[in-house]
Amino acid sequence: MNPSRIALTLVALATLILSSGCVTKASARAQAQKAYLAGTQDAIARLGGAREPIITFSGQVQRQTIPWTPDLTLANAIIAAGYSANTDPERIVIHRQTQQIHIDPNDLLAGKDFILQPGDLIILGDNL
Repeated sequence: MNPSRIALTLVALATLILSSGCVTKASARAQAQKAYLAGTQDAIARLGGAREPIITFSGQVQRQTIPWTPDLTLANAIIAAGYSANTDPERIVIHRQTQQIHIDPNDLLAGKDFILQPGDLIILGDNL
């Protein structure tokens, strides 16, 4: 399945979830986000994966992927990705395999950093 077909499938799934009326908006948003993330990870896997470990971003960044290094921190990764929003993100979530790690942006700004692992997906945004 090519990436554009995956994207269309995800949009259809999100539309179905949102129009079902059986779930709250927050629940529908969470389900749509899970579907999007699963589709993104599936597309990367189908394309043969990366030759080197990477970190992937979703949000207002100039580069969606950056190379992972053993000492890469969240703050350095955000800088390397070229965060481009006019304000600091209200929420930061790291998706690591099956877990979600919520990072308080205020902690990050205060100097409390976080070591990243290869394959982490970082979501920067206001509506998570």
